[in-house]
Amino acid sequence: MPLALFLAACSDNSQQVRETFVSWRKSLELLEQQRTERHVPETYVRQMVEAATRTLKQHRNKLRGDRAVNDLEAKIRQLGRGPGTQRNETEANL
Repeated sequence: MPLALFLAACSDNSQQVRETFVSWRKSLELLEQQRTERHVPETYVRQMVEAATRTLKQHRNKLRGDRAVNDLEAKIRQLGRGPGTQRNETEANL
């Protein structure tokens, strides 16, 4: 029985991490829209991308190969480049 509880707890934790990654991706999509409309400063965009990157690095091993990881990585890369810029430090750290 303890093994079943452990496996259930791991599954719940993985689901929670997946939901966190999906939430970050959606937040970054909204931020991207706000950036396009020039409603947020680039400093805020950079801070959000850095925070999302920290979360991704901290928990990515819990969801190896999961689409949520790939989607968040792609959105971080996209936003990390900034308007009209090349690859930056945030992207290099993924």
